[in-house]
Amino acid sequence: MDRKNNLREWRLARGVTLKQLAQKTGYRYSYLVRLEKGLCKGTPNTWNRLAQELKIPVNDLFQETVGEYRICAK
Repeated sequence: MDRKNNLREWRLARGVTLKQLAQKTGYRYSYLVRLEKGLCKGTPNTWNRLAQELKIPVNDLFQETVGEYRICAK
């Protein structure tokens, strides 16, 4: 699967679980799982809300780096 976002990496870097992120944003846990895995695209509003909660610019969710670390393909 070719995931095109790094939501998981940012979430982990911020020390937030999927359950916590779901509670804070109002999105369902299962929806966030699908977003992280790249199984659904999400809307611009969704990505803006997630970025706001993670306290990062929304474009950072689609960059190849998280903070100072490059994301390595697995």
